[in-house]
Amino acid sequence: MKWCQKCLFFVLVAVCLSGMKLEAKSFAQKMAIDATGAGIAIWNNDMGSYNTIQAASVDASGLWGAPVNLSSAGVNCSYPMIAMNSNGNAVAMWSEFDTGLGLQILKAAIKPSGGAWQAATMISSNTENVAKFQNNFMDQAYRVSINSIDIINATWTSTVSGALVI
Repeated sequence: MKWCQKCLFFVLVAVCLSGMKLEAKSFAQKMAIDATGAGIAIWNNDMGSYNTIQAASVDASGLWGAPVNLSSAGVNCSYPMIAMNSNGNAVAMWSEFDTGLGLQILKAAIKPSGGAWQAATMISSNTENVAKFQNNFMDQAYRVSINSIDIINATWTSTVSGALVI
């Protein structure tokens, strides 16, 4: 946990220790840290006509990797979540507006410890409209976690044919 203050500085001030800077229009920053002190920062980046999800990793010595796009270019995404277990395996989750379906969906991507991000996968169904917020816009309506044996748990609130589903 030695990097907590430095990672928090990166997330809140949007400048990491290696000199890498987030775009001026980044928002919804989150951070996850493993048992060694390595971590992943994830955020929304306003690209003008759409928002994308980006992430960057930091190793236990404080060396930051370059940001990578987790979401597809041109697709409007928002409010990323990140979870990392003690082994360094991570999962990212975010909401995305699918213009073909006309619905807000959830996507997730996995990053094995020391590896690259895998392609994003839709985890909600193509008949549900995922809520981005609950409790009067104070709390995201979805969560993700990964335990020490790499079991991923995701929960979300959505509507199907007008009915609220959790």
